[in-house]
Amino acid sequence: MSRGSPTCCDRTAAALRAGRAPAPSGCATCQALIAAARLAPVGEPEAFDAGAAFAELEGALAAEAGWRGRLRAWPTWARVLAVVLAALAIGALNAGFAPRPDLAHYPWPRLVLVLGLCFAGVWAAGAGALWPLSRPELKPATAGVLALLGLAIPLALALAPEAAATLPACAPPAGMFRQKAIGCLVFGCLCAVPALLAAATFTRGALSITDGLLVASAGALCGQVALQLHCPIVGAEHQLAGHVPVALALNAAVCLALLLKNRGAR
Repeated sequence: MSRGSPTCCDRTAAALRAGRAPAPSGCATCQALIAAARLAPVGEPEAFDAGAAFAELEGALAAEAGWRGRLRAWPTWARVLAVVLAALAIGALNAGFAPRPDLAHYPWPRLVLVLGLCFAGVWAAGAGALWPLSRPELKPATAGVLALLGLAIPLALALAPEAAATLPACAPPAGMFRQKAIGCLVFGCLCAVPALLAAATFTRGALSITDGLLVASAGALCGQVALQLHCPIVGAEHQLAGHVPVALALNAAVCLALLLKNRGAR
């Protein structure tokens, strides 16, 4: 192994000082410089604030000792069931107090299929949001599919063949298309709140953006349950304008809330 010329050693030293990877060299001096740079300390270690660490731990323990901590201690199946029951309660309230005018004439097999799809989506998205911390994290593709259910199911329902319009209320009055669509959008978002709150309450650990999207997906499908039992308008245009955007609005609201929360915590 040759000692090498000062030129290669100078180039190696200059690269190390600049933070660049030096060129490979068989020079013993260059190799010694590279080894010394790897062993050199990167910087002074930060001082450990034991008081702040213990205060953070005590705060976390106090939160777990409260009512939310007791709810989050439920088994996963019970927490997911609570989210589904929140959607079921919203559907029952709409069917009992604000049913769609054509409910008695609407094809029951179709209604059962539509509600079954919505409840299955609530269960799937809720299970993703409440995924146990003891298990490996959901794959990004799986979490993405579950998060898209809140948009995909209403979109599929809107594009499906229309049910027969049995009453005049099944079509929006002339000149009222925008008002009816906005009304359904607001109504669907409001009816999504119980499932949103249930999913957020039962989530273990810090709520990430992915968790927030899954929670929004479950909430959006809860809103769809309410809309399917409340709104008699069967046209695809109305559902695309008033029913489908519920998921988009909830996703935007949840992501904005989490971003503001994370920014405030810094």
